Amino acid sequence: MDEGVRAKYNNRYQSIQKRRVIWLVTGCVGLILIFIMFRTPIASTIISRMRGIWIEMNRSMVTYDSQLPEIKNMDLSIKNVNTDLENQYEYITKARKDLYQGNLILVNSKYACLLMEKNKLSKVEKYKNKAYKIMDSNMQLNHETLMAYNDIMESFSKATGKKDMIITSAYRSLKEQADALQEKVDLFGEEDALKWAMVPGYSEHHSGYAMDLSIYTDEGEYVNYRGQDEYSWIDLNCYQYGFIRRYANEKKDITKVVDEQWHYRYVGVPHAYIMTDKNYCLEEYIDYLRNFAFNKQHLKVKCEAGVYEIYFVPSEGKETNVPVPRNHKYTISGNNVDGFIITVTLEDAL
Repeated sequence: MDEGVRAKYNNRYQSIQKRRVIWLVTGCVGLILIFIMFRTPIASTIISRMRGIWIEMNRSMVTYDSQLPEIKNMDLSIKNVNTDLENQYEYITKARKDLYQGNLILVNSKYACLLMEKNKLSKVEKYKNKAYKIMDSNMQLNHETLMAYNDIMESFSKATGKKDMIITSAYRSLKEQADALQEKVDLFGEEDALKWAMVPGYSEHHSGYAMDLSIYTDEGEYVNYRGQDEYSWIDLNCYQYGFIRRYANEKKDITKVVDEQWHYRYVGVPHAYIMTDKNYCLEEYIDYLRNFAFNKQHLKVKCEAGVYEIYFVPSEGKETNVPVPRNHKYTISGNNVDGFIITVTLEDAL
C-alpha cells in the first residue's frame, strides 16, 4: 500500500488493530483450549483463519524492497521456421476449455479463472517435505507446483539451514476467496481492499499455481516475509524452479495489484527464466509470446535447465488444431485469453 493510502487509513488501522488484538487474544485462549480438548477439524480451521487475519494486519503496515537476480548463462534467440513443417510436426485438437488451463494462464481483474483444475490438485500435507511448514492441513496446490515448491524449499534449507517458511494460503475456492476479500474490506475499506485481493473468480489462488508465504519460527512467532536477510535467497533463485514473484510494486499499473512480496506464482521452466531476465510480469510476458506465432518465428531459449523452443498458436474458437513436434517432448498451456503456448524441450539439462 502506498504512503498516501497508508496515511489516509492510519487511524483506522490503529483502531481496528486494537479491537482485533483484544478479540484475537480472548478468542485464541478459548479456542486453543477447545482444540486441545477436542482436536476437532472445525477448531483447527478457525484457528488457522485467525492466524491469517493476524498476518494480514501486519503485512498492511510493511514496506517491501525487492531484489532482482542476475541470470547468467542464458541465451535467447529467434528461430526462423523451416518451410518443411509437415515432416517435423503433427496436429492435435484442443477444445475451447483447454484455453483456460495450464501453468501459463493469465488470471487477473480482467480475466477470470474459468476452469479450476481440481483434478490436478494435491493435498500439500500428503506430499510436502520437512523443509517448510503449512498453516492448514487441508491446503491444496497444483501437483506440479507442489513438487517444484518442495525442490526450492529443500535447496533453500540446505543453503541457509532454515526450515521456517510457511505456506499461509494456496488453492482457494470461490467461498474462500470471498472470505479473504471480506477480511481486507474490514481492515482497509472496499476501495483499497481491491488493491490487495481479487473478487471471487478472478484470483490466481483459484488456479492452484499460486501461494502466499510467511515465516513461522520454531518459537511460534509469525514474521512478515519480504525477502529479507537470508530469505533473499528465495527471490534470487526462485526462477530456477519455475516460480516468479507475481506482484511487484513497479508493475502495479499493469497487474492492478500493489506490491505483494509474499505471493508467488508457478509458471514453469524456462518461462520463469525469461520473465526474470526481462523483468516481465505475467501480463507483459503473455503479450511478448504473441510475437512467436507458429508459422513465423519461434523463441529459442538456452539456459542451465536445458534448451527449449517456444511458440504461440491463436485459438480458433470451439476447436483449435495445435501443431506439436513429432520427435521432442512438449507441453501445451492455454493463456486464458486468446491462444496456446507450446514449450518444446530440445535438450535436457546436463
